[in-house]
Amino acid sequence: MKQDDAAWAKGRFLSILRECREQLVHETLASSPEVYRVLYDGLSSKKVEIWEKKHELEWFQLHLEKCQSCLDEASCTAARKRELWKLFLQLYQSFLQKWGYQKYDWWFLGKEVEGLKALLRTNSAWEQRIDEFKLDIRRQKKILDCMIEEES
Repeated sequence: MKQDDAAWAKGRFLSILRECREQLVHETLASSPEVYRVLYDGLSSKKVEIWEKKHELEWFQLHLEKCQSCLDEASCTAARKRELWKLFLQLYQSFLQKWGYQKYDWWFLGKEVEGLKALLRTNSAWEQRIDEFKLDIRRQKKILDCMIEEES
């Protein structure tokens, strides 16, 4: 590998880190609905933990997608792109290790994000059913109260 390639990959990876961090800060400051819901809706700690994990993994996935996009835009030979991709993956793995992860790969990240999204959807569906049940109880109680009033 050439010294120039390593310097280019490091420089580009640092730019990607900056872009992704800016996006994360923007989502938080712009009060995206998802972030707002987790921060202020008093969700259970387990649900917040799952959401944080999902959001973190999506953020990691964004880094890898930006690396891929960077290589797609680069005008160089396929062999050089493979070498640059190896450099990006080394930098990415080092980045993830600093976050406490070991050897994540693209497929696993995607599958874990899908699993966490499914878990959150299931939880939301159950919460909706519980809310519907509470509403039905309230409605039935109101009907019974009206019937009691009529009989009095």
